[in-house]
Amino acid sequence: NIDFKPPLTLILGANGSGKTTIIESLRMACTGALPPNANKGASFVNDPKVARNPTTESKGQIKMRFRTQQGVLVPVGRSFQ
Repeated sequence: NIDFKPPLTLILGANGSGKTTIIESLRMACTGALPPNANKGASFVNDPKVARNPTTESKGQIKMRFRTQQGVLVPVGRSFQ
């Protein structure tokens, strides 16, 4: 879980720890837009362990909940194959 708190939330971490993936997932869940160079989603949802076996399919899911200014939780989700 990531709770974004006002006025600012920083995402810090070493190279390769997933900072950009978090931002790309937020964008994908909210707008449906794939990251640049995502190869129609093939490189966005990728598990190197699964990719070695050509008969196995990678799957991914993004789930989020936004809280409106009125305090209502709004779920957002996308699934990929």
